[in-house]
Amino acid sequence: MSSLISQEPPRVRSTGWPVRRTPRWIFLAGAGLLVIAAAVALVHKPSQAQRASDLRGVLQQLSADIESCAGGLGESLTAMRQVQAEHPRNATDLSDATSLAQQAAANCSPANNELIDDLENYQVPESLSSFGLKPAVTSLVD
Repeated sequence: MSSLISQEPPRVRSTGWPVRRTPRWIFLAGAGLLVIAAAVALVHKPSQAQRASDLRGVLQQLSADIESCAGGLGESLTAMRQVQAEHPRNATDLSDATSLAQQAAANCSPANNELIDDLENYQVPESLSSFGLKPAVTSLVD
């Protein structure tokens, strides 16, 4: 017995309006432009002024983000050293100063400090890619 296979006719979207095909030369021209743009981007060397400007921006961003953590931590460590110098045997003052230093250190984690979290996600400008700043920023956060 032979089995009959039913085939559905192909679905054709008919709008009633004729549709022009895009000429192949347009696709070739677009691909050529993409190749030229990629070549120019690879060959382009940033000027010293552009690198200096980008480096100033990076330093400003890093300084602002780090100061959000360093200020409180520095003040608490100063207070702890002062307590140690004035009252070396007073355990209560020393434990209070240690507690303040631990709270300030906790403020330096990305979970507790939005600016440190921003620093963790910071994108180094492409003109500075040869300096390897991305791993330095990552290790700074760690």
